Amino acid sequence: KVYLIYENKTFKLFVSKKISLEGMKFQEIDRTMREIEIHKQLRHPNIIAFREYFLEEDILIIVMEYCE
Repeated sequence: KVYLIYENKTFKLFVSKKISLEGMKFQEIDRTMREIEIHKQLRHPNIIAFREYFLEEDILIIVMEYCE
């Protein structure tokens, strides 16, 4: 699921992606976490910027910049 979120502190829009880890194999979770680590390091005008990620129980939440 993808949500549009508004940060009051910066007055900016971001996108929040929720990914269920339930039922995923360890290898799939590991690959997903490695992709996040790579995405965090990318800096390019044609790539959506990574903001942060966190876990809520078995849900991975990724926050990225909003692009129209």
